[in-house]
Amino acid sequence: MNDEINKTAGDEKNNIRSILLIEDDAINASVIQRFLRNDFKVDIGFNGLKGLELAEANSYCLVLLDINLGRGINGIEVLHHLKKNEKFSNVPMIASTAYTMKGDKERLFEAGFDDYISKPYTMDEILIKIKEHLKQI
Repeated sequence: MNDEINKTAGDEKNNIRSILLIEDDAINASVIQRFLRNDFKVDIGFNGLKGLELAEANSYCLVLLDINLGRGINGIEVLHHLKKNEKFSNVPMIASTAYTMKGDKERLFEAGFDDYISKPYTMDEILIKIKEHLKQI
């Protein structure tokens, strides 16, 4: 199963796994992409609908999903759409958000996220979190 996921969720030629980042802020997306570029191929959906289009067209080993996506559908709604897709049944989904009030983390886990990381975060923090989840699949 792990080999299947790794082969279908990355660039087979270079053995690089692919991550879907759904983030509406271009600066945040650029920073995150730079954080991950040595270890992963990162596709960016700058809104929920674009993220869902990318998800439909490609395979990913992990989804990093901003909660507040501005106009249109929010990150929780995107999560629910992805969870309905069999292709994403075993793909870890991490909420990336500035929401840090008491109860926010629990609310995101109840919504179906596998993990949570609060902004701002360092390159080491996000790499550790992602790699922990990829060891589990």
